Amino acid sequence: MITSPILAELYELRQERVSPEELKANWFSSQSAMRVYEKYLKLDIDHNGLLRKAELSRYSWGLTEVFIDRIYEEYQTFEGEMDYKTFLDFVLAMENKKTPQSLQYFWRVLDVYGKGAIDTFIINMFFRQVVMKLEMKDKPGYNVEDVKDEIFDMAKPANGMAITFQDLLNCGVGDIIVSMLIDARAFYEYDPVSYTHLTLPTIYSV
Repeated sequence: MITSPILAELYELRQERVSPEELKANWFSSQSAMRVYEKYLKLDIDHNGLLRKAELSRYSWGLTEVFIDRIYEEYQTFEGEMDYKTFLDFVLAMENKKTPQSLQYFWRVLDVYGKGAIDTFIINMFFRQVVMKLEMKDKPGYNVEDVKDEIFDMAKPANGMAITFQDLLNCGVGDIIVSMLIDARAFYEYDPVSYTHLTLPTIYSV
């Protein structure tokens, strides 16, 4: 916890001179708190103070349906809707994917069967929907098998057949692997050379 980059942001606020840009990016600042709260209000289309799956999916066009479904399965909701506290946890994880705490947050989502490992079946299940999202942008021809092999090469799993949470931590690129499996936009940004002609839509950005 002491070495957490998030905790470092808390100490940063004690400095006498902090720029407006730094305050906006600092998770503990009032500016950052207002930024996240305003996003929550914009996503809450029906103004009931809670977020349905369809509302949370507007967080980014690239988030897949299976990812959103798993978030609602694993984390506390109220009659199937997300409150602000759960949304804060979601945003904190999304904006700090490199931290072990955030990787643990996403691991609960990816470890669909609770076996402590994700295999080729689970990778295919998540990445197929990433492919579908990208194909909606008129970019067909993505090879799920090639990406699966690339993910295994990146994770360097100890047993070679499945990826564990420890593998995700040890490989040093766990944040990239997570992003590739849950977010078509992040996958595009990870490999822009191959998809430079993909036209990204105007979206609600957070």
